[in-house]
Amino acid sequence: MVVIAPGDAPEFDPEPAIFDVLLWDYPHRIVDGRSALIIPNGEANLLVTSPGLPALEELQAAGPSAFRRAEFGRGGWPPVLALTVNNGQPPGFAPFGPVPLAGDTEYLGYRWRRVGDRWRLSSLWRVGRPRPGEILLQFHHLRAGDENGPVITTQDVRVSSGAWRGGDLVIVWADFGALPGQGPFWVDTGLYQYPEIRRVDRLDQPMNPQGPIRLGPFYTD
Repeated sequence: MVVIAPGDAPEFDPEPAIFDVLLWDYPHRIVDGRSALIIPNGEANLLVTSPGLPALEELQAAGPSAFRRAEFGRGGWPPVLALTVNNGQPPGFAPFGPVPLAGDTEYLGYRWRRVGDRWRLSSLWRVGRPRPGEILLQFHHLRAGDENGPVITTQDVRVSSGAWRGGDLVIVWADFGALPGQGPFWVDTGLYQYPEIRRVDRLDQPMNPQGPIRLGPFYTD
């Protein structure tokens, strides 16, 4: 069971705490549905604790086969959505790489699209093995105009790396609003370890393993 909630730390976040207790005797993992979505290998059960989580938008856009869907109420709490899905390479991502990172993780592609009044960059990762004990975040450094110009805004988001298992596909996203003009825009991205604030090495460029994955150009017209 993969629980998609607003947060992934039961010791701090109310919804993860509730479902961690409810599923105490059942194998489960918790994903922060505000910035990450895990699509496990093979058939999997997903439990979405709130209908307003961005993970639902990503799940709909990713298009895995949802062959069972149920919704149930919790009194005054938001309804919970239960889905059974099949793993598969989600459509709509522009292939990139793959770019291998230390720890057996690969960057596979990206999707740039408008969501409401924001522009969203979604990234697709493949997990080769679990990363227990590691707290990873994905950084996004956005540049306008010249791809080597100054960074104009940043977004660092949780990827729920403690919940990763071998064979998972992981979608991570960042939203950008009030962009200056129509572009071009470029985004440098990658993973870093917290609290060390050290980037996870790229394995495809040994002369510069700390170099970012540069994506773009992107436009808003």
